[in-house]
Amino acid sequence: MMFLFTRKKSLFSRLVGWYLDEPTNHFVIYLDALEVVVHSNFKGVHVEDAERFKKENTVNFMLAPKKQLSKDQQEKFLFETVFKSYFNRPYDFGAFIFWPVKDFFEYIFKINYKHNLWSSKEGLLCTEFAASIKNLSIKIDWPDNLEITTAYQLYLQMKKSPDLIEVTEI
Repeated sequence: MMFLFTRKKSLFSRLVGWYLDEPTNHFVIYLDALEVVVHSNFKGVHVEDAERFKKENTVNFMLAPKKQLSKDQQEKFLFETVFKSYFNRPYDFGAFIFWPVKDFFEYIFKINYKHNLWSSKEGLLCTEFAASIKNLSIKIDWPDNLEITTAYQLYLQMKKSPDLIEVTEI
């Protein structure tokens, strides 16, 4: 299992990266023993073939648990956590659209939003989907507001974990 921080090779993803001014803009869980990735994007939470995903995305950063999960543990995570609680949940378009609105109000009126006012209860951003790993025994000091945390901010927070290591190859 690895946690990938990526950028899709599309024009829209490059625009998001330009707007955020950050090296990465997407969070993905890579289940290496199963050769799939699980993530939330405009299609919602879904499972995708890892090879196909790698062709369409650039991996900027990778973190892995120091104690790797076995194939059985990865299957258990996929079926008992992802499929039961997250699979097919929609993308949180309201939360996504709120980011530039939030930035505008912070810039013009100096209003600092601690939470995303347009976040839905059902939909998930990729950073909100990261909460699916909370039941694994990985100590992470989670941000209080995953709905306004960028993928890069999540990476910087997760890389502080004593239970994760930075890896350079998939």
